[in-house]
Amino acid sequence: MKDIEIITTTLTCVSILLSFLYYRVTRKATKDSNRFQKLSVKFQEMSLQYQTLALQYQELASQKNHFEMSKHHQQTLNEVTDEFSIVMKRLMSAASKAHNKIYNHFKVHGPITNGKGLHGSFLAINRLVKDLFDKQLDKQPGQYLIDQLGILTGLENDFEDYEEPNSLWQKMKRFFVSNPEPTTTRELLCSNPLFCQNVNNLLKFFTEEQSRQLYSEVYPFINEYFEAHNEVEKKLYDLEKRLTKAQEENQREPFDIERIPNFGEAFKRTKADIIRMNHLCPKYIPTPGGSPPPFNCIANIIFAGTVLHIVSHPHLWGQSLPNWSLAWRPYTHN
Repeated sequence: MKDIEIITTTLTCVSILLSFLYYRVTRKATKDSNRFQKLSVKFQEMSLQYQTLALQYQELASQKNHFEMSKHHQQTLNEVTDEFSIVMKRLMSAASKAHNKIYNHFKVHGPITNGKGLHGSFLAINRLVKDLFDKQLDKQPGQYLIDQLGILTGLENDFEDYEEPNSLWQKMKRFFVSNPEPTTTRELLCSNPLFCQNVNNLLKFFTEEQSRQLYSEVYPFINEYFEAHNEVEKKLYDLEKRLTKAQEENQREPFDIERIPNFGEAFKRTKADIIRMNHLCPKYIPTPGGSPPPFNCIANIIFAGTVLHIVSHPHLWGQSLPNWSLAWRPYTHN
């Protein structure tokens, strides 16, 4: 710390000396004004450079001071990150296994056309939705994400009058009617031909009775993730509380931990992900075998499968953002 103060003081003194020399040069510049003017400008530039260096060293000293003062917060974040890593691995594993079981269950129904199976359509939908929500997965809270993803549970209503994009009626409609640019999440999804084709593949393949039967068969897979999430829910709240307490303590300190380079971003992202994971669970889908019987069964499977797919790949959240890096979420790495 003393070394940085000595360097800062030295640079400041050099800057003052250069300013004085500049003053002396301008006083004596009588014979060759052009030459002395160039020298004056050079002295000015050198003085400015040393002033900038002095400010940089002051900033470095300030950061080092904050780093030393925030060591107890760093220890808290390290401990929380280690514990959160264990929780994340549990949820990622449970979500991945549940998703794979649903995917494989669709395989038994055989190909639709040209060798393409229902399992391919199921996975394509999950990936398309995940990509659409990519930026939001890094920025938005979990409850907001679940609410937005919840529109998938109404897909069967949205596709009641669906027609293939290449049908004569749809071609005429596109020719005579100009549709406004999609803005809502539902509009963005339903304007994607690949999404619509794959959703339609799943919906038209099953009768209402068959879809209920399929739902009762895959629900136990989804329930496995429910159980895993219930096991860690209390732990997630505890981790959130510990980071919140650190923020409250920091309010009485002469610096803001969220502004410390690298550490601040890691702190905010870790806490946001803890809260996000506490809500990323499709808990509100209906239970099979109830009265009245569940409806929109295929749509509910799509919704649950998409949430499971998202939870399985938290290391890829926000990959379409500028400067995205796998290092953003070290607690998601195996």
